[in-house]
Amino acid sequence: MILSDFIAINYKSCRHLEIVIRDNSPTILIGENDCGKTTLLKAINYLLDSEPKKDIYWSTDKTDRQDLSHSPMKVEEINSIFNAKGLPNLLHHHKADSKYVVFAGKVKLDDCDNVFDDLISYQLRWAIESSILNNSNNFWLIRVFSLGCEPETYYLSEHPKDAGLKDIYAYSTESKAKSLREKYDPSKKNLVNDNDSGKYTIYENLRAVLKSVETEKTYIAISNKQWKSDVNVFPEYVYLDWKGSLDTVTETTERMVKDIIQQEVKEAQNAANNLKEAAQDKIDSQLALFGIQEEVSIIEKIIANINFDVKANLSELLVKKVGIENSIHIEDQGEGIKRQIWFALIKYQSQQKFSVDVKKRYLWCFDEPETHLHPKAQRDFFQTLVNLANKNFQILISTHSTIFVDASHLDNIYNFSKNNGYTNISNTLHVQDIFYSLGVKNSDFLFYNKFLMVEGATELQLIPKLYKLYTKKTLYQDHIQIINLNGCKNVRHTDYVFSSLLSGFVKPDDITVYILDSDTKLDKHGENKFFVGKQDLEDAIPAQVWIKLTKTIFNGLVDVTQEEVFNIVNSVENKNQKKFAPLFKKLMHTKLSATGLVNPEDEILKLPSKSEAWGKLIADHIESVEDIPLPIIHAFDALRSYNY
Repeated sequence: MILSDFIAINYKSCRHLEIVIRDNSPTILIGENDCGKTTLLKAINYLLDSEPKKDIYWSTDKTDRQDLSHSPMKVEEINSIFNAKGLPNLLHHHKADSKYVVFAGKVKLDDCDNVFDDLISYQLRWAIESSILNNSNNFWLIRVFSLGCEPETYYLSEHPKDAGLKDIYAYSTESKAKSLREKYDPSKKNLVNDNDSGKYTIYENLRAVLKSVETEKTYIAISNKQWKSDVNVFPEYVYLDWKGSLDTVTETTERMVKDIIQQEVKEAQNAANNLKEAAQDKIDSQLALFGIQEEVSIIEKIIANINFDVKANLSELLVKKVGIENSIHIEDQGEGIKRQIWFALIKYQSQQKFSVDVKKRYLWCFDEPETHLHPKAQRDFFQTLVNLANKNFQILISTHSTIFVDASHLDNIYNFSKNNGYTNISNTLHVQDIFYSLGVKNSDFLFYNKFLMVEGATELQLIPKLYKLYTKKTLYQDHIQIINLNGCKNVRHTDYVFSSLLSGFVKPDDITVYILDSDTKLDKHGENKFFVGKQDLEDAIPAQVWIKLTKTIFNGLVDVTQEEVFNIVNSVENKNQKKFAPLFKKLMHTKLSATGLVNPEDEILKLPSKSEAWGKLIADHIESVEDIPLPIIHAFDALRSYNY
C-alpha cells in the first residue's frame, strides 16, 4: 500500500494541513526553522503506528493542552474539511464541546494488495477488496485522538446501508456467518471459496453478504487490538534524523537484516517449543513436591505455564577498524563514524533488488539529513534517496539544502510558513517561491547545470520532446535550461553575454550546447555546436515521419510517398535558397488541388507555418529514437556528459 494523501488537524501547529506524498520521487519540505516541517513528519507516525507515544496534546493537564493549540477546530469545522472532499461527516457521534486531533490518510493500493494476510481484520479486508471491485483502488484510514482517551481508528470505504448489518463484522463463528449469508445470498451468487477447497470461512460468507446488499461510503471503527494486526499491512513509518544517530544506526541495521534471518528465527522458536514441554514437566513435578494441595483441601494441584519468548533482537553493533586488533562498540565511536555507517546502510538498502510480489512498503521521513554533509556527499545522498523512492519506499525530506531542492522537481516541493502560530503549506509554482522560502540570493543558487541554445520557436517546442524520448527524462529533471535565440544571428551575442555572466566561475563552452540549422552562417568549429540537416532541421527528419504526419493532417485525403520526400530533400541540396518546409507545403497544395477541391487553400492551412505549432506537429509524429537526427543525438549526449 501507498500513502498518497495525508491530513493533520489540530496537532500542534498543524491546525489544518494537507499534503500529497509522492511514490516515485522524494517529497521535499522547505521553509524557515520552527514553521512545522518536523511537526508534519512526526504527525504521520500517529496515523501509521500501532502504539503512538503519548503526546501532551491529549494529556489530562489543561496547561499542556493550551500551550499546544490555543484555537483548535471545532467538530463542525472538522466535518466540513471532509465534506469538502466529498466525504461524509467524521465526528457525527462525538461531543461538540470536546477537542479532537485527527489524522487521515488516503491509501492507494499496489498491484499485490489483493493478497491478504489472514491476521488482518475483516473490515480491512473488505476495505481493500471493495476498493478493487469499484475500481477506485483506494480508501481512507482515519485516526481520532481526544483528551485522555484511547485513539479511535476508522476505515472509510463501502459498507452496507442496512442498519441491521452495522455489526456484520462481529459475526465470529462460521455457523452465524453462514446463516447471515443464507439470508442475503441464498443462491450463493456471491459466495467464493478463495482456496477452492474446504469449508467457506467466516469472511467468505460475510463477503458474499456485503456483495449482495446496497452499500455506501461509511466510517467503520476497528478496535485497538485489531489495529495492532492491521497496521502491519500499511507502510512502515520511520523517522530519521542525525540527533539520535546511534539508535538510528542500530534500528536501521535491525530493520534491514530481520528478513534475512527469518528461517533461523523459526528454527529457534521450534527448538524453544520442544524444550518448553520438558521444562514444563520439571516445573509441574517440583510444584507437586511443595505439597500445597495437602495444605489447601480444595486444590488438587498447582501448575505454572512457562514460555520461551524467542525473537530476533540486535543487541549491539561493533566495528573493527583497519590496524586495530579488537572490535569496538559502535557507541564508543565518534559522531562522524556513526553517520557514515548510517549513510552506508541506507545506500546499501537503495541498491537492493525487490521482488515484484513484495507487499511491504516503507515510509521514511528524513529531517534535515544534509546536516554535516559536504555538497558532493549531499548530492550522493539525495541520489540514494531517489533510488529508494523508485523501489518500495516513499521518501519525505525536510531540508534547507539548496542541493536537494536543485535536484527536485517543482511539483515535489512544498513551502512551509507560519501565520498566527499555525503552519501553512503551499505548492511550489515558480523558482521564485523557492528563493523566498529558503531566503537565498541569485549568487547563492544555480538551478541549471547546462544551457541548451536553439534557433527559434519550432525547436523550442520540438527539442524538449525529443530529449525526453531519447533520455526518458525531461530537460528540467536533468537541470538543463533551453533558451530560444530567436534567430541564428544572436549566437555570437549570446556567447558574449554568457562569457560576461560566468566570468571567473566556469567556461561558457563547458555548460552551453547549441543546436543550429546547417545554413547558419557561422564557423562550424566548436565542440559545443551541432548543425542539423542539409539546410535545416526539417530535411533531416526521416521520410516515415512526414508520411505519418500527412495521413494525420489530411485524414487520408492525400498522402506522400518516401520517394517524394527524398526528392524534396535532394532539391534542397541542389538549391540553397529553397528549404524543406515550403517545398513540402507546395507539394501538398498540388496534391490537394488535384483532388478537385474548390478551396484547397483551406486544407493547406492545416499545415502551420514555422512556429511552436509546427514544432509540436513534428514532435507528435516522432515515436522512435531512430527518427531523431543524429546531430541532435550527439547534442543530447554532450548535454549529459558533464557530471556536476
